[in-house]
Amino acid sequence: MPILPLAPPQFWSVTTLLVVIVAAWIIISLLRARIRRLESAIAIDTQERESVLLFLHRMGEMATNQSDLEATLEFITEFIIDETGASAGAIYLHDPQSEVPELRARVVQGLFPPLRPTTGYVLTKRKYLHDKVKAERIGLGEGVVGHVAKEGEGLLILDARAERRLPTEAHELVPLESMMLMPLKIREEVIGVFAVVNKRTHGQVFTDKDMSLLRTLADQAAVTVKTVQIFEELTQQQRVESELRIASDFQRLMLPTQMPSVEGFEIAAYCKPALEMGGDYYDIIRIDESHLGLVIADVSGKGVPGALIMSMVRSALRAEAPRRLSPADVLRTINQRVYEDTRSNVFITMTYAILDERAQTLHFARAGHEPVIACPTGDPNPVLYTPDGIALGLTDGEIFDVMEELVIDLGETDLVVLYTDGVVEAMDEEGREYGQERFLDLLHRQCDRGPEGLIQDLLSDIGDFTHGIPQHDDITLLALRRRREAHVIEAPLRQGQTG
Repeated sequence: MPILPLAPPQFWSVTTLLVVIVAAWIIISLLRARIRRLESAIAIDTQERESVLLFLHRMGEMATNQSDLEATLEFITEFIIDETGASAGAIYLHDPQSEVPELRARVVQGLFPPLRPTTGYVLTKRKYLHDKVKAERIGLGEGVVGHVAKEGEGLLILDARAERRLPTEAHELVPLESMMLMPLKIREEVIGVFAVVNKRTHGQVFTDKDMSLLRTLADQAAVTVKTVQIFEELTQQQRVESELRIASDFQRLMLPTQMPSVEGFEIAAYCKPALEMGGDYYDIIRIDESHLGLVIADVSGKGVPGALIMSMVRSALRAEAPRRLSPADVLRTINQRVYEDTRSNVFITMTYAILDERAQTLHFARAGHEPVIACPTGDPNPVLYTPDGIALGLTDGEIFDVMEELVIDLGETDLVVLYTDGVVEAMDEEGREYGQERFLDLLHRQCDRGPEGLIQDLLSDIGDFTHGIPQHDDITLLALRRRREAHVIEAPLRQGQTG
């Protein structure tokens, strides 16, 4: 059998060369594809970086002129719409006034559709469409916005018409093609959702590249929104603190600066607001040579509004007191003014008493206030007087006019105490109240003390009970004691001190 000769070396060299060429071509093609991907990624990163830098630059320019939340949200919405090439967008934030977690649109720009089912709505003007979107309340997990807020992940909708979580009314009002939604997150906390719809170029849809850009911008937007929210909270807190200081100063101006000289009687008073939130008020009014008006009150409003109401009541009381010697008649007149001139949720509790120095009697009426406490002569057991009467400002006419007026014979009574609810409602570290029982027990033990000493003993006992816990309500006291000596020392009276 003949032996076949081997192929010449030149043949193997050509074959090897072809293999090498093909392999090299494949490798070069793969490298070129990777280079294109890297260039594309670099281009995306560059665009995102440039967008973020531009965002921060413009945000900085805006912050030098205004820093309120609404303006910030308007800027963010407009900027992201432009950068993503969208035709419309909206920014949703959690509603702080809602009892359950809900989001509502704070800013809407362009033709952005309602994202909850709606009926009977006709699109006539863009403004009305925006109002409709802003009126919606979207719960966690509800629709596309609620889904993104609950899951904390972005959502790209390439075909909006096939998305079942979008209501049919949305397509009727605004023809939807594609949509992007991205949570506004600070670490793991979702503070809102940003949504854009429809590319400006007709026929195009949002891409993964757009989604990546939106994610980057949403991260910056979330930080910006949270920063402005914190700034506004601090500004509001400073405004409240300033208002409370003004109210506290205003309250001090309305309190008596000294006790009047009253033959046969000692009078002392104390008033300290809780955390500068003064709502309590007391006054001593000289009616005539033998009559002295004593008043203690608690205004429902706090801060400057409460101080203004207190001022109005004080002016009305000082105008009416010299004209009448009936506490009930005076309170009826003041109630009519308060009822007509204040809001429906404003009311004042008050006790108004008239001391007849010659007859040694105390006539008083109570408008929903704490009881009047008296210590009879020779009897250590305090007596509580609770004549009928409702708070000032709640109603007018016959309902309020049913007010009882009582008289205490000071010839048979050593001590009378008026107080506000901050005394008995003082709390310890476990939330237990000082209480009326402990208050009466102290009066039982200290009924022979003078007004000033009694008030000091009471404040010391409240301090022992609360162990230094800051008071949560104003504490105001007014004490009147019959004395056998004719000499009465006139003493200064300041807020937070006895006199």
